[in-house]
Amino acid sequence: MTIGSYSSMRLLRRAMVIINFLNVYFISTVILFTTKKIVDLQLSREFLASVVNLPLNPAFQYCIILVLYAILTQCIHIWKIDENKNGSYIFGVIELISCFLISGLIYLGYNGLFLLVFCDCLIHARNNSHVPFMIGILVIGYLASSYDVFSAFMKIPDLAAYLEIYDAGTKSLLSFGLSIGSTLNIVLFIAFIVSYLADQIQQKENIEKELSMVQNVNRELRDYAAITEKIGENNERKRLAREIHDTLGHALTGIAAGVDA
Repeated sequence: MTIGSYSSMRLLRRAMVIINFLNVYFISTVILFTTKKIVDLQLSREFLASVVNLPLNPAFQYCIILVLYAILTQCIHIWKIDENKNGSYIFGVIELISCFLISGLIYLGYNGLFLLVFCDCLIHARNNSHVPFMIGILVIGYLASSYDVFSAFMKIPDLAAYLEIYDAGTKSLLSFGLSIGSTLNIVLFIAFIVSYLADQIQQKENIEKELSMVQNVNRELRDYAAITEKIGENNERKRLAREIHDTLGHALTGIAAGVDA
């Protein structure tokens, strides 16, 4: 992974951490204050009649969500530092579990956390054989994290029921705020994927260049070996020629000396 692309991906991931925190905080705050509003207006009976399951204690739920998100962000930070150590993938597993728990606690009103954890796993995919399996789980979780899909298997309160308490203007404003947060997260995710793909293409080009350089070096080595071999053959011919010359010279000298005698 090139340094420039890695820095840009880390920056985008950091921005996604902030955006996801704001989105999760926004939804959990809406749940908390809406519950208080329901109690204050004595609308509990009507509200409970509109949901398929009894909601959790909102204050406890609010605190647990913030704690889980703090654990998730801490795991992202630690995994970045210890990514080359054996067993470091456990931080990715904790991220995965935290992601599912938070999504459940906010009643599947937001699934952008899956994109955040997906990006973090993608960064570490090259150095860990367990990460592709976790990415597969994240993809399935993201596709199944729709309330309409999940409620067919498990009864959970609908976040939309909380918004129904408000008037049309407030309801539209809250829905708009959630849509803006989700859109920003998707934009950052797309930018991250583009940066990642650009890095992969750059790495492929670098590998092709290195392979081309290796092939050139190998070709030069083969040429050098051929030249060296040819030089060795020429030297051997010269040595044999000298030996033949010396042998013939001694033989002719001996013959000449015999004739003179």
